[in-house]
Order: sequence, then structure tokens, then C-alpha cells
Amino acid sequence: MFKKYIKYLWMLIAIPFALALASCNFINIGGNSEASGLDSESWNQVIDSFDTINYSYSIKVPSSSPFFFDFSADENAIDADIESEYSSSKMYLEKQDNKYYHYEEDEGYYSKVEITEEKFLSVRNAFKGLKGKRDQFTYDNSSKTYHIESIELIVMNEEFGIFGYNVNVKFYDNNKWISNIYFSLNDSSNDRFTINFDYNPSTIFLPKTHEFETELSYDEESHFYQCKDCDARKHITSHSFKSSGIAIAPNNADTYSLKYECYDCGYVKYEEATVADENSLIFESRYSNGNKFYEVKGLENKEANVVVIPETHDSSPVYYIDSEAFMDCDKIKKVIIPDSIIYIGDRAFKNCSSLYDITIPKKVNYINNSTFENCTSLNSVVLQDEVTEISNNAFENCYSIKYFEFTSSVKLFKSDAFINARNYSEDNTVNFIGTISDWLDIKFENEYSNPCSRVCKLCYNNELVDEIEIPEEKTSINNYAFYYCNSLTKVTMPYDIYYIEDYAFYDCNNLSYIQLSKKVTTIGMYAFAFTGFEEINLSSNLRSIGEYAFYSSKIKTITIPSSVTCIEKNTFNDSALETIYINGAEKIADSAFERCFSLKSVSLPSDLKEIGASAFEYCNELEEIVLPDSLTTIGNKAFSECNSLKKITLNKNIKEIGNNAFYDTSYDKAVYFNGNVNDWLNISFNNIYSNPCYQSNEVYFDDKLLDNLVIPENIYSISEYAFSGIDSLKTVVISKKIKEIKKRAFENCYNLKDVKYLGSLEDWLNISFADEESNPCSNKANLYINDELVIYLDLSHASIINNYAFAGCSSIKFVTLGKNINEFGACVFGSCSNLEKVYIEEGLKILGKFAFCDCPSLKSINIPSSIKSIPDATFSNCENLASVELSKGIEEICYNAFIDCNSFKKVNYLGTLEDWLNIKFETYYSNPCCYGADLYFNNELVTDLEIPDNVSCINYNFVGCSSIKSLVIHENANVLMKAFLDCSSLKEVRYLGPLDKWLDYHNDEKNNNLDFSNGTLSYALYINNELVEDLVIPEDIIAIWSYAFYGCSSIKSVRMHDDVKLLDELSFNYCINLKKVYLGRNIEYCYLPEVFKGCTPLTDIYYEGTKSEFDSNNIYISNLYEKLPNVTIHYEYKFE
Repeated sequence: MFKKYIKYLWMLIAIPFALALASCNFINIGGNSEASGLDSESWNQVIDSFDTINYSYSIKVPSSSPFFFDFSADENAIDADIESEYSSSKMYLEKQDNKYYHYEEDEGYYSKVEITEEKFLSVRNAFKGLKGKRDQFTYDNSSKTYHIESIELIVMNEEFGIFGYNVNVKFYDNNKWISNIYFSLNDSSNDRFTINFDYNPSTIFLPKTHEFETELSYDEESHFYQCKDCDARKHITSHSFKSSGIAIAPNNADTYSLKYECYDCGYVKYEEATVADENSLIFESRYSNGNKFYEVKGLENKEANVVVIPETHDSSPVYYIDSEAFMDCDKIKKVIIPDSIIYIGDRAFKNCSSLYDITIPKKVNYINNSTFENCTSLNSVVLQDEVTEISNNAFENCYSIKYFEFTSSVKLFKSDAFINARNYSEDNTVNFIGTISDWLDIKFENEYSNPCSRVCKLCYNNELVDEIEIPEEKTSINNYAFYYCNSLTKVTMPYDIYYIEDYAFYDCNNLSYIQLSKKVTTIGMYAFAFTGFEEINLSSNLRSIGEYAFYSSKIKTITIPSSVTCIEKNTFNDSALETIYINGAEKIADSAFERCFSLKSVSLPSDLKEIGASAFEYCNELEEIVLPDSLTTIGNKAFSECNSLKKITLNKNIKEIGNNAFYDTSYDKAVYFNGNVNDWLNISFNNIYSNPCYQSNEVYFDDKLLDNLVIPENIYSISEYAFSGIDSLKTVVISKKIKEIKKRAFENCYNLKDVKYLGSLEDWLNISFADEESNPCSNKANLYINDELVIYLDLSHASIINNYAFAGCSSIKFVTLGKNINEFGACVFGSCSNLEKVYIEEGLKILGKFAFCDCPSLKSINIPSSIKSIPDATFSNCENLASVELSKGIEEICYNAFIDCNSFKKVNYLGTLEDWLNIKFETYYSNPCCYGADLYFNNELVTDLEIPDNVSCINYNFVGCSSIKSLVIHENANVLMKAFLDCSSLKEVRYLGPLDKWLDYHNDEKNNNLDFSNGTLSYALYINNELVEDLVIPEDIIAIWSYAFYGCSSIKSVRMHDDVKLLDELSFNYCINLKKVYLGRNIEYCYLPEVFKGCTPLTDIYYEGTKSEFDSNNIYISNLYEKLPNVTIHYEYKFE
């Protein structure tokens, strides 16, 4: 209970210690009562006093759980304390020099943090929420007490809720000041606490404040923040050390020590190192020109931290360190190499993972292959004079290097010399002892050969290189010359620089200014990728710009001279470009300006012939593009995702536009084509988003709005996607010369209302349509043939109807199909929204697939006896088709012929039951009864159905038939119950044969029983006129297959002998009165929740064997109790 006090009282006075300082209001929820006593003016005077006077109050709660809160305030300060058995807290606020502060406590020390006046006053005036609530209180004049039965405390914080209180407010007799406020919590404990007010508070206490240093101080044991004015310390933390290599110990010049540095504060300590000198090294003598010298072969003391190689051994000089001499010596932190050494072999220090620093003496010429590979702690490397070459992988995986120094003697850095040799850090430094001219003489074989790779400060002779002027004698800047030189800010070049080679300034991201030589002819790949300058002047001598040359650079404006004939792949990809002027290029290669998200303006040259794939993809700010007359090819995705592109101007010489070239451009764009319809139809569009007109508001041909499209007489074919998505198109006039309209030519021309064909109906029927969207009528347009609106379509003399011939035509209402049609295409009348009546002449032998799909006005159809087959989806989605008459000549109804015809009420078959049973229904939705239609034979309603002997397996002959109420199946009729799925009126099934034969009918292995688990069925089953209630499976039956008793409502119990091994899913689904099941002992591989799905009354399953046998037979019961919550499984049950 008192935890509640602490939590809610704290919020009541609006003083959260974390300085959330939520505001509190009291709101009446108990109804208004007439107030008396204090008038409004006096009441407001009392409440307003909190703005102007000094006051304090304390809160006390029952002693059973001590709680004390003390609050004092004047105009300039607030002092608050809270104490309980659960917590103890303090808060101080102050106004000083018209600023407001909160005293923030940290480890017992206080420091001032500035806050707003609003926060200060919200705490100081915590009870001012009572102001304006006078009319919500009743007044007791005798006790001078205001009372409200219930209020709610609303706290502006998600952590706290809304709680009710009984409140009494008591005033002094002079009616000036509030004396007490009594709160009683509305809960069963009826606990009570009191707020006592005092208007002459004691002196407000504010603690001493400290101003601490922002940098850590330290002693030998710990580091901390020191007060600037006294000895106070906070955040005292023990040191955490890292190895910092080897040093000469202070005060002892002859002793090597291990150096350790604190990660956090930099405090350094030393420990004595283990030294391997001449006596611990392995030497081998060698001779040169008869002179003896020694080679260091290895180390005997593998625990040594310091290795000191002598200049001489046994009075002869030491010249060589052999290959692999110290490889895998992972304890070595420092190696002292004397000046006598002239050769260090391959892998000499490989895997010396503790080696901290190394200095190579002046006589060594080569750092050989993998010499320091995997020296992961190597921090500092110094190469003295005469080192000329750094070989492959010399410093591979030396990722801790922070300082690397070498001299102008080095002329070659081979491939991968520094691969993975640096972590990204602005502190990494390369110090080159030489001039800029010397640096530019160095050859770097690849990006991982330059020691500057990764963010780096480059120094020449210990001075930071930020501005460089290339010497006049230089004509080129080599590959990788300033690769990752992060310190570089300014570069100027002399007049005679011709070549800027690959990666020359790669990732110099602080390079903000560059002045190119006017003689530069070549800019290599990635030369200025990831650089920081915003402008660059390219001279007319420039001939080529390499791939990715300005990739992800900060450049905003670029003018590319006419001397550059090709802008290569990805040249400006992901750059900050806003404006582009291209004066002469013939080709813009793939992705050249891709992802230039800020690009707003592009000026293309008059000689441009080709724009490559994704050249301007994702240029989100680009609003207009004018494509020059010279342009012939636009690549895949060239302007894809330019979703601000609102105006496109094209020329008549364009021959091909690639896939998705204008995908996801603006939906309200205008397209201007400088040519006529003939020119437009010469363009090859690779897909629908190749056409810039797709989803455009307005399209202009030769400055004329394209609303009335007239196809010229010299045109015989309309190309793919030619007019797709043109919103301005309202009328299309097609000449009789048109023989072919290709794929999706008129797709989504939503405003196209009239199609006028200047030829005969016979001519129209000869047009080859590639798909539904190739027919201009597919947009629900009216069809005119020689200015006559086609409403009554007479095809009695037609012999051929091509695919999609009238697809989408909204004017057609009546159709006559003649008997002479010998070719009937697909989707001929698909989506004819107003088609009401179709007359099919006797003698017509064929219909086409999807012939009448999506014809919502079609309500009835008669199929003559000459039609033997109804093809796939012929009447699919004719949502208002209510009746069909089928002649007995029908032999098959194919895949989903009547799918989504869910208004069917009547199916009249002009034949006998025997004839009906001979029809092959390919799927459930092939049967027009499937949505609950009544079935008629020769206009007689089928209610009581009897299947005679010798009828073979039937699959979907009666699915959904709502008129059938009872069914009799003779013994020799092979019938599957799934044939009657969704026969909602079927209540009785009588099988005139033995039970074992009934079970055999549903044998999957014999009848290829197909799953149709969404079907419903509920019937009483009779076997030889005996109602099946307590079902006993005959002996010798080993399997009960799907649908055997699906939906059988008469069954109350099932008993299986041990011969039964297989219970198939769906075998007993929706047996809605089944209560008990006795399983045979040999049942295996059975999933009970699916076998008895929908058997909700099932309470008991009995199994003769043990639970262990049950489990070992793979009888699965997962989710059984969710689907059948009342069921219990009984093991080791003894059957009678």
C-alpha cells in the first residue's frame, strides 16, 4: 500500500526526481455541488498565493509504514526531501540571475543544470491546480472545510494511471490561507494521509555545488573526475590496462620493461620484461667471398618479450635474419635489430601477434613477402634509408598500425602489402621522409599496397600534408598515389600534368579544393571517388574519364567538355551532383549518374546516341529531361525511380527503349514527342515501363495533345506497349490495313472510350491480337465498325474468331454465334461488361478458353448438343450468371469452367441421369452446380437421387447441388462421397451393399482420391437400409481412406479391429455426433487432429495398447486438445 503512496504522492505534487516534472490537475468526476463560504475572489486569492508567497508543507502517512515528505519554496528556491522504508531522495531547484537550475546529484555531489522557467514554476506551484475548481467543492462553515467526494488525479506520464480520492481542504479562520488538505484513498484499507501547510517556512537549504573537470585525472590505482575547486572526486574507477609495447624503464637505462597503458585515462605503468639476448638465439654461420658471417635462425626462449640481436656473434658480423626465424613467437613485443643486418627473410616475423613496434635498419633493401603478416599488435613501423621495396603481403593483417615511417629510397609497394593492415581511424599516420616529387615516383601496385589505405594522416618530414602543389617536372599522378589520404584538403597541379591515374585521390574525403592542369587528358578509374570538393574544372583537352572516377563525390556541378566522347560506367554514381552540362559525349554508359539523389538539371549534347542501363536511375529530384534528336537507344532502367520526373521530351530517331527505362516516374507527367504516329511506332519498347507515356497525364505528338489517335493507312502492325497507359487518349481510329496488334499495346488507357474501325466486321475478325490488352476495346471502350456502334454482334457467317477479338468491348450487348465457326480464340468476349445475351446456333462445335470470362451482365446461357466440350474457364467470374441449360451432347467440362459464378440458381440438363454421369468434370469448379444451384434433368428438379449398378467412379458430378435431399447407391455402383461435397440439402445416404465394399470405394490407391478438405457434408448413412450409429469396422480391413465417412452425422461410435493400420486424414471429418472411438492396436502413422477434425462432441478415444506403444506407432496428437477440447485418450483399454 505505501509503495503506492510513494509513487502517487510524488506525482501528486508534480516533482519527479528525473526532472520529467509532470503537471498535475484535479478534475471532478463526482458531480457539481453548490458551494458556499469563500467567494470567488477570496478563493482565487488563496490559490494565487502560491505564486507570490513563501510556503512549505509536509506529508505524513500511517506509522505502520513510515513515509515523510517535506517541501519548502520561496520565490527563488525549492527544497524537497522524501524518506520512507523504500527510498530516500532529495531535490533542489534555484532561480539565479534570471536563470533557473536543477541541482543534479551524482555520487553525492551536486552540480547545476539549467532548466526552463516553466519547469521551475510547475514544481513551485504544485497545488495551483485547485484554482478554478471552487464550484466543484461543498463548504462546511463550522469546520471551515471545503470537501469534494471524489476527484481524479491526472498525471501526464504513461507510467502512472488515473486514481480517485476523497478530499477535504481546510482553511484558517481568516479565510486567507489553506491550512490542511486531507486525502483518503478510495480502497478497502481506507488509509488516510494529511498535507500540513506552513506559511513561515524555515530557511531553504541548497547544497554546495562542484564543478568537475571534463578530462579524467588519475593516480596509481584509479582514474576519476576531479573538482576544480576542492579535493572532491567522482566516478573513481580502477585502471584497465592494455599492452603498449616495450620501453626503457625510467631510472634504469639498462632494463627493458613491459609498458601498459590504461584504456580510459592514459596512465602508464611498467613491468620488467624477459629479454632474449645472444645466448638465447640460434645462429648459423655462412660465407661470402671467403668472409664468415652469421644468420639468425630462430629463438630458443619462446617466452621472451624482448629480442636483442647482436651486431656480432663469435667475433663475426651478424648479417641475416633467416626466413621464418621468429614465426609464431607470439610473446615477442619488441625486437632490437642492429645496423649490421642487411637481409630479413620471408615470413621472418609472421604471426608474432604481440609485436608492438619495429625499426628496420638502414642497410636492409627489401621487406620480403609476408615478413610481418598477422602481427596484429604492431603499432609502429619505421623503415630507415636504403629500403627500396615492400613485397607482397608484407604487413597483411597488421590492423593495429597507427604510425608508419619510410624514406624516399622506397620505390615500389607490391600488391596487398598492407591488405587488412589498418582499422579505420583518423589517428593513423604515415610519415614520409622525402619530397612530394619523391612520393610521386613511388609505384603502388594495387589499393592495398599504399600504406595510407584506410583513413590516414599523411606527413612529409613530420609535417602534416594538407595542401599539395604538384611539382612542375611531373606529367602524371600515379595509381593509388594519395589513396585514403584523409588529411589532404587542397591540390593544385602544374600545366604539364597529362594523366591522373586510377585511384589517385580515392577517398580523400577532406579534399575540398582541386585545380586540374589544363593539359589533363585522362582521369582514371576511381580517381576522385569519395572526395569532398564541390567544383572541378575540366578542360577541353580531356579525352576520357574512367569508370567510378567521381563515385560518391561531393561535386555539385559538372561541365563535361565535348572532347569526352563517352561517359563511362558509374562515373558519377552516388555523387552529390545537382547540375550537369554535357557538351559532346556520344554515349552515357551504364549507371553513369545513378543515385544522384540531388540532381535537378541535365543538359544533354546534340551528338548523344546512347544512354546506358540505369544511367539516371534514382535521380529523385530530376523533374525534366530533354532527349536530343541524335539519341537512338535508351537502356534498361535508364530513368527508373526518377519519381519527380514530370516532363519528358523525346525525338523521332529513337529506335529502342529498354526494360523499365521509365519505371516509377511521376504519375502526372507530360510527354512531348517530336514526331508523328509513324515515327512513334518505329520505336521498340521492351516492356510496359519502357514506354515513357505509361501512367502519363498528357502526351503530345508534334506539340498536339494525343487525345484522338489515328493509325495511318500505311501501318500494318502496332508494336508492343505502343500506347499503354496514355491517360489523355480518348479515341482511337484504326484503318482496315491493320493486321496485327502486339502485346499490351493499349493497356491501362483508362480514358479511352471509343474505338473506330474503318473496315468491315470480317476485316476486324482477321486482326491478330497478342493479348487482351492489345485490343483497344479492353479498356471498356465502345466499338464502331464503319461508324456504326456495335451493339448487336451477328457472327452467324463467321468462320474464324481470333483471340481477344472483342475483349473488353462495352458496347456489345447481344451476340449470335454461327454454326460455321471452326476456329474460336481465347477470351474472345472476355470482360464485355454489358454483354447480356448469347445465342449459340445448333451445329457450332467449339468454344474458346475464357470465351465469356468476366461478363457481369450475362445472366443465362444455353449450350447446344453440338458442343461436346466446354473449355477452361469459359464462363469464369460471370458473377451474375444464374442459369445454364446444357444439352446431353456435352462430354466434358474443363478446368474451372464456371469458377466464381457464385449467383447460379438453376442448372437444367437436357438428358438422363446416365447421360449426366458420363460427363467428365475436370475440377470442382467445372460443375455449374458448385455454388449451390439446383439441378434439373429435362426441367424436372432432382431431389431424390438413385445411383444404379455398374456406374464407374464419379468425382465432381454433384458437388454443390443444393436440390438433392436423399441418395441411394446400389452395391455395384462405384461412387465417392466427395462427389456430393457441399450438397447442403443432402441428409440421407443409403448404400445397398456391405460395409467392406463401401470402404473399398474410397480406397485412394484405387480411385486416385483427390483432397477437397474445404467441402462440407452432413448426412445419415444407411448400410443395407440399417442406420449406421455404432460403426464396427469389419475384420480384414487394413485402411480407412479419405471421405469414407466424411460428414456422416449418424455415427455415434467407431470400433476398429487390430487389422486396421491406416486412418487417412478426412476419413471421419465432421462426424458431428461422434462421441467414442476405439482404435485398433496396430494403428500407425496417424494424425488424430486431422482424422477427427470437426468432431466436436468426441469425448473418448480408447486404445488397447500402452502409451509407449501408442507413441512408437507414430500416432500424433499435437493440437488435438485445441481442436477437440473435450476428448480424453484412454490407454490399455480392454475391448469386449
